[in-house]
Amino acid sequence: MGELADWIARRVGVVVVDKTGAPAVYDYKLSYAVDDQASTAKDPDALMALISEALSPLGLRLQAQQVPVEVVVVDHAERVPTEN
Repeated sequence: MGELADWIARRVGVVVVDKTGAPAVYDYKLSYAVDDQASTAKDPDALMALISEALSPLGLRLQAQQVPVEVVVVDHAERVPTEN
């Protein structure tokens, strides 16, 4: 389920947290269609609705919530010359 949450997060561009508590590995087929020319492909909310509809037969649902997430902030970086 964690891998599915990661896949959805990458596809939609939002943070998705697995709260199923299901540690097992499952074999499933997720089917949905997006018209690349349509605004759905560019609209995260519309894409999330399509994926949510595809998850429904599996007994899963996406629910918007505010949850704490870890963030790494790089304040400054320098490139140090190294010898070849």
